[in-house]
Amino acid sequence: MKHSFCASFLGLCLLGFTAAGQPAGGKSKAADKKNSSPPTETTSSSSGITVPSWLPPEAPVHPAATHLSDVLNTKLDVRFDWAKQYLLGTAVLTLRPHFYPQSTLLLDAKGFDIKTVQLVGEKGDKTLSYKYDKAQISINLDRAYTREQTYQVRIAYVAKPNELPQGGSAAITADKGLYFINPLG
Repeated sequence: MKHSFCASFLGLCLLGFTAAGQPAGGKSKAADKKNSSPPTETTSSSSGITVPSWLPPEAPVHPAATHLSDVLNTKLDVRFDWAKQYLLGTAVLTLRPHFYPQSTLLLDAKGFDIKTVQLVGEKGDKTLSYKYDKAQISINLDRAYTREQTYQVRIAYVAKPNELPQGGSAAITADKGLYFINPLG
């Protein structure tokens, strides 16, 4: 508690110093010397918001993914098949619905071979049905769970990162997530 208060106080002090160290208008004299022409700003007529000229008139919207479930804990048991360059894994996820009751669990799982999906319970494990499209897995739970209820799901899988289609960008030429570097020695 003491440390979090000190960190918050220090952050506020630094914020005050950085704001106080800037001249009115938010630019330093060095920035004025480099750029002699003042930036133009346009005003959006519908909302009255000032938009800097360097922004596109209508910025693309990038909404966050819908948050349906909270992953509270993950236990992984992994082994490697070095010859085939596979990861053999079992994941036990402890979850709960984020807000609304959920009877389906949706997880990102790119490039896996799903072996089994089970609900872990005190009275034993129960096999669950699922749909998998090589990018996401949709697991049908045994019932609807509320946000106060936790549950555990065990997923046995094989990850095959070298069999994924190539992706990435100019800076990172692949997006497979797991890399085997000289696996055969």
